[in-house]
Amino acid sequence: MGKQEQRPPHGGSRSGAHGGAALDVAAGAGGGSMSADAQRLPGPAEPEIATTSATAGKVDDGGPLGRPFRVSLSSFAFTAAAMGVFIAGVPLIAASLTDSPQEISWIRTAMALPALLFGVVIGLIVDRTDRRRARLVALVARSVLLFGGAVLALVGGLSIWVLVLFAFAFGTISELSTTAARTITPQLVRREHLARANSREEAVGLAFAEFVGAPIAAALVLLGSVWLLGVPAALTLAGALVLWLGLRGRDFRVPPSEEVGTESRWATLTSGFRFVLTHRALRPVIIMAMIANFASSAYLAVFVLWMVGPESPVGVTAAQFPFFLTAQAVGAVAGALSVGRLKQVISEVPLAYLGWGSLSVAVVAQVLWPTWYVMAMSLAFLAFGNMVGNITFMTILQRLTPQRVLGRVMGALSTLGSGLAPAGALVGGVVAEAWGLSVLYLGVAAAVALAVLYPTLTVSQRLVDEYEAVTGE
Repeated sequence: MGKQEQRPPHGGSRSGAHGGAALDVAAGAGGGSMSADAQRLPGPAEPEIATTSATAGKVDDGGPLGRPFRVSLSSFAFTAAAMGVFIAGVPLIAASLTDSPQEISWIRTAMALPALLFGVVIGLIVDRTDRRRARLVALVARSVLLFGGAVLALVGGLSIWVLVLFAFAFGTISELSTTAARTITPQLVRREHLARANSREEAVGLAFAEFVGAPIAAALVLLGSVWLLGVPAALTLAGALVLWLGLRGRDFRVPPSEEVGTESRWATLTSGFRFVLTHRALRPVIIMAMIANFASSAYLAVFVLWMVGPESPVGVTAAQFPFFLTAQAVGAVAGALSVGRLKQVISEVPLAYLGWGSLSVAVVAQVLWPTWYVMAMSLAFLAFGNMVGNITFMTILQRLTPQRVLGRVMGALSTLGSGLAPAGALVGGVVAEAWGLSVLYLGVAAAVALAVLYPTLTVSQRLVDEYEAVTGE
């Protein structure tokens, strides 16, 4: 649940609880053959979905992913470790400043708001610039911001309102970093290797976020807020250096032949929205994502209060809390590494639905049995399913979307998928304060289940296969 740096994430991830309410690329009802004209977007200079007939049916030959991808993956490992420290540490910093569920939920709202406000603009920036440079600038800016937060903590300048503003700035920079990272991957590996590349990115990212970052946060919580912000700043800077040195001299701009030169500014800015909202394989999933992200944000906004403190339902200590995120990472990494094998026994669209459906089961178990061992197992189960769905979706999306609009499509999905997330975080705080955490979490489970049910009933594997047979690059 939550957004993986969304992948989050990526987790997202990533993402408070890594991964975010996922999106799937399955499509509307029915299943007749589709003409090429039916897949073109309306409006001036419509961005066509490039054909994949040349690559349709190709399977991963297991060949090497290449040095550029390894460099990107190494940079990602450093920044994921930094994100792991940050995600585990910031809720604890907030809890040291206030015990109000509503005020703590403002942190989550502030981090989710930039995707809604700036997702499309950031996507256009990524499409129009060198994606390596965009990612590099974002990482350096994130490092500077974290160092600034550490200085504020050192001089006693942190308050809940300062932390809210800090979270908003961090979320804005992370949106640029995430979009650039997701759009550069198809430029680093061959088309048939995308699923394996995405799986490795998620597995490595989550492993470093939770197996490295979370334990570091558990140790740093005893040293205070300065270290919880300063250490991820240094790790982020290291990731930027790896990316700068390893891919120096390479240009990751969209090829000039793919650039749009005749669209109006408005048409260019909104082309990502037109792509996903007129695509029969995306519309139902977008609706699902908006509802599920609303519920996920409500869940994550007060999660620390469910877990930490002698009067919380679970009752763990602040020092123990990061290790539950580590248990979650075990499930997420296992999910990332299992996607390939699972796709050999079940079609990818039903596989995604099964993964996302597991979220509701996990949350209900947490409410019925709020013990430390049930929490650890349910978080691992939740993360496994969510990661399977996320990777399946991302791979299909990258195959169906032309490179020149991929950033804007990612931005549109981020905006639409997270559009209700800030409201979800606020509602989560209000409901928890008025009726209790258990009522909130049961409502979250019901909302996610209903959200996943809609595309499950209206989308088939056949329709997705038909789109891929006639679309792609």
